[in-house]
Amino acid sequence: MNVGQSNEIAKSLDKAGLGAPAERLYHVCYRDGDELRMISVWESEEALRAFFDQLARTAVDLEMTEIARTEPAIEEVHHIIDGSQ
Repeated sequence: MNVGQSNEIAKSLDKAGLGAPAERLYHVCYRDGDELRMISVWESEEALRAFFDQLARTAVDLEMTEIARTEPAIEEVHHIIDGSQ
């Protein structure tokens, strides 16, 4: 996903009231060459999958089918260190 695609999807999700789901605890977006990569921490795999289904539908609506076909890599979090502590 590139910056333009990310911004377009984010705008569409925000417009639908889905841009900041309560179940998403953390979200980081970073560059990997010309592409963007994202890491998100969710309360549950079910919450992630529900959001990802909506994200995929949004990508299809925006004619970004390659993004819609992407499967998230799901890993279990061992621990989180909050920098404010």
